Amino acid sequence: MEFKGLLHVHSTYSKDGKYTIQQIKELYKDYDFIAITNHYEHCFEKSDQIHYEINEQNNQLNSIGKKQLIILGFEYQYNCSHILFIGLAETIPVDLEQIKILIRKKNPLVILAHPQMKDFLLLKESLINYVDGIEVYNSLHNDKQYPAFHLFRKLKKLRKKNNTIKAFFGEDFHNGVNSDTAIYVTAEKLEEKDILLALKNGNYYIKNKYFTYYPDGRFEYIGRIFFPYMKSFFVEVLQYLNPKVGKVIYYLPYSSRIKQKLYQFLKLFFGRI
Repeated sequence: MEFKGLLHVHSTYSKDGKYTIQQIKELYKDYDFIAITNHYEHCFEKSDQIHYEINEQNNQLNSIGKKQLIILGFEYQYNCSHILFIGLAETIPVDLEQIKILIRKKNPLVILAHPQMKDFLLLKESLINYVDGIEVYNSLHNDKQYPAFHLFRKLKKLRKKNNTIKAFFGEDFHNGVNSDTAIYVTAEKLEEKDILLALKNGNYYIKNKYFTYYPDGRFEYIGRIFFPYMKSFFVEVLQYLNPKVGKVIYYLPYSSRIKQKLYQFLKLFFGRI
């Protein structure tokens, strides 16, 4: 069965979150599952309380024949890198070696959130064999109409060293809906263990009205895009194609003719990613 879900969501248990878990459930009532990943440093002392609240809400929905699965996790900061631990409700150690032991023991879904260059150094040096994937698209940090192409390029390089690393999406919800993007998972049942197993095995795809992409980084452009800021888009494309060339900034007039040419280019370009 296919289930529609959302990863990387913050509630009021995060200091920068505006919505309660119940309000989030109502806001995303057409989603089958939601992964709540509050900032660990804000809520680790309340993890038992959060876990109890989520279990109570899941049980209440089950009792009336409605099901919307809430999966508990954390967004954990390690040396300025942000790591999502989804399906984990335990204390996370500060020592990297102990973190590796915890991952092996509890087997949560581990995703590098909104990665930057320093985060890839952490991956290469320490966690290349311990993460399930990276957010190649974060709807809070990236453009709403196109993803961060340079992160797809990084993903391809990482997969040469560990081909189990996958492309993920994070809504990074704090103060309201960022996008209409969702992750569609094929799993046997709408149960936490089944959803997490399907995500770990790559049985999913990510889709919004502009594009679709898959765990291995394959990408499909599906919508017509209009860019008010051509410069930002072209820098992203060039970073994907060639990071050195990506430093060059292209200034283009915003005209209907340019838009048409760009649209034709996009169809060709995305078909080859």
